[in-house]
Amino acid sequence: MIRFGAAALLALLATGCRGNNTGSSNNVVATAKVNLTGTSGCSTQTPGFGAPVVAFTPQSLVPYVPAPSGAICAKATEPVAFLAIPGPAPGPAILRLDLDAGTMTPWVTADRFAAFDPLVSNLTGIALLNASGIASPDTLLVVDSSTNRILAVTELSISAFAGISSVNGGFADGSVGSALFRFTSPTQIAVGGNGDVYVPDPGNQRVRRITGSFVSTLAGSGVPGFLDGIGTQARFDQPDSIAIECEGTLVVTEASHRVRRIRFISISSGFGGSSLSTIVTTVAGDGVANTLDGTLGFAGGAETFSPGCINVGRKGAASGELFWIDRGSGILRLVASGATTVVSPYGAASVPALSSFGLCGTSSGEALLVDSAGGQILRLP
Repeated sequence: MIRFGAAALLALLATGCRGNNTGSSNNVVATAKVNLTGTSGCSTQTPGFGAPVVAFTPQSLVPYVPAPSGAICAKATEPVAFLAIPGPAPGPAILRLDLDAGTMTPWVTADRFAAFDPLVSNLTGIALLNASGIASPDTLLVVDSSTNRILAVTELSISAFAGISSVNGGFADGSVGSALFRFTSPTQIAVGGNGDVYVPDPGNQRVRRITGSFVSTLAGSGVPGFLDGIGTQARFDQPDSIAIECEGTLVVTEASHRVRRIRFISISSGFGGSSLSTIVTTVAGDGVANTLDGTLGFAGGAETFSPGCINVGRKGAASGELFWIDRGSGILRLVASGATTVVSPYGAASVPALSSFGLCGTSSGEALLVDSAGGQILRLP
């Protein structure tokens, strides 16, 4: 098996994509559109990483208790967030959080999910498909790993968005009604500004895309492991969270203690035509389970410990800060725009290890972090 050499990758990626355009420049094509009203990257402000404070106490969330796998997302246009509560009772449920008032409202309750499908239980990913407007209410896409499907959920309705209901899951590209997923770990999805949905599929070792009514594989061979390279030649080890960068690229976290990047490229067919593919590179991590600040890249000194819940934020004129939580240590990590290093803004755990799979930016330049050990939601100003 041949690994892409550093020189070859650098040559191919010499010219990055800018401006979130669709087009090509030196074989690099930006096709992931930023959703400026959504929750999936480069739409909310980067937090300042001030001292964490409690935004929602256990008492304010009664009778719901945040679970380690509970996912959270916030709207980019108003101070509202949504928290997924897995089963058993009183879950599965989705809570609507008013960030200004500090109040919680049950948005979709367990009886509603049971009426749709009694097997639905383990809600482990959540993203805003579209914001409310005159024509339609807020619509969330929710990952249910108990049936290996993605559900479309509004305050009034629940429907299957993609995937065949299956307890064990499987792999199949194709129409949304025939595709198969295998969500073996909590999975964070992303929604682009053009409606495309990007889905890490940890059990299948792939990253998938839903365009219209069709599911395809963007990257990953299906064989677990680590390999940078082109499209389906690349290898992942349980990719489980994803966000859209301001440049139209994707960033993905995976269980092998790495953060990866997916760029869209145009490959010449040799007959005057071209085809769209992707190239996977390493942002940070060398496979060692450790929270260690250091330089970026495949051979850099930065190490990560079960990274997850990756976000992309904006800060003033600069755009593209990456921040995530090392779930193995409970420490938050940050890559500032244009920086060449990973840093730990607090230098210590914000939550106990393995106690949170929920982190998101908000419209006000703060972040929300699920503290399942304390049964509360923290605010990072």
